[in-house]
Amino acid sequence: MTHYHGQILAMNECAYRQIYDAKYLLLDDLDEFVVPTAADDWSSMIDCISAAGKSATQRDHIASYSFRNRFFPLELPDVGDQV
Repeated sequence: MTHYHGQILAMNECAYRQIYDAKYLLLDDLDEFVVPTAADDWSSMIDCISAAGKSATQRDHIASYSFRNRFFPLELPDVGDQV
């Protein structure tokens, strides 16, 4: 049985296919978004994160970035339901 519809296999295939063509590769779900808050676009955001990092030698060896997620419910429970 393929785990979670082959998602890991598909992500690895995409990563290896783009390994020499892309500087950055974003693996994201269709219902999730990376939204820069302190920059105008993704490229500027990554540049700001890298500049805030350690020395230039260590920045060249960064393998991945991980972004914290936030959930925004479309409906809030009624206050009266919370007893």
